[in-house]
Amino acid sequence: MRLITELCEERGLAAIINIHDVLLAQMFSKRVVGLQLGEIVYDGAPEGLGEEVLTRIYGEEDWSATIGQMDDASDAGETDGPSRSEPQHGPHMPSRAEDVVSGL
Repeated sequence: MRLITELCEERGLAAIINIHDVLLAQMFSKRVVGLQLGEIVYDGAPEGLGEEVLTRIYGEEDWSATIGQMDDASDAGETDGPSRSEPQHGPHMPSRAEDVVSGL
C-alpha cells in the first residue's frame, strides 16, 4: 500500500484498490467508497469509517477493536501507514463479500 501511494503521488496518478482491511484503507487512502451488495452505502473520508458506517457496509459485528485500532493509529500520529518492519493485520478484516474500495 505504501508503494502504491508513493507511486500515485510521484506520478500524479489515481488508484482504485479493493481492500477488506479497514485499518489499512483508513491509513493509506484519501477517499473510501463502501459497497454493500453492489450498492454504494458510503463515499467519503476514511476518518468517517465509524461503527455505523461499518455496520452499513458489512452488517452487525463488534467494531470496537477496529475503531480502537483506528483511534490508536491516529493518536500515535501514524498517518503515513505502518512501518515496513511492522505490518498491521488483525481482527478488522470482515469475512463477507462486501467491499471497501479505497481511492488513493
